[in-house]
Amino acid sequence: MINADIAASQYKDENGYSTLLGLEGRISKNISFNTSYRKVFDNYFDLARVSQVRYLKDNQINAESQNYLNYSALADEIFRAGINYNFYAGYGIYLGYNQIKYSDNSYKLLSTNLSGSLDKNWGFYASAYKDYENHKDYG
Repeated sequence: MINADIAASQYKDENGYSTLLGLEGRISKNISFNTSYRKVFDNYFDLARVSQVRYLKDNQINAESQNYLNYSALADEIFRAGINYNFYAGYGIYLGYNQIKYSDNSYKLLSTNLSGSLDKNWGFYASAYKDYENHKDYG
């Protein structure tokens, strides 16, 4: 499936727009993939960005001291790609790459997730990632 989105915004005196192009599909019965690219132009504001900007202002927080660049809501470009393999009914592993660019910084992360259903009420989820920009952000 291919999806393409474009959105425009006007917030106070700021105008901008955002574009997104994505592709997802199934390679086989047990393997699926996804990829997307989002680019923000000018001063695009969506709900996440407005909320972040208002929070920083209302709480008189200096954005630089809070390392606001960690927020994808403020990113200029986002590229994502991943592949999922369901190796057994109810169990799967995902390998994904995320690249988030800001005006003066970027993040490149490779992550893997393992999930499964133990029974109808219980399941598990484990995740690990590698930060290729060495920001020392651990979660």
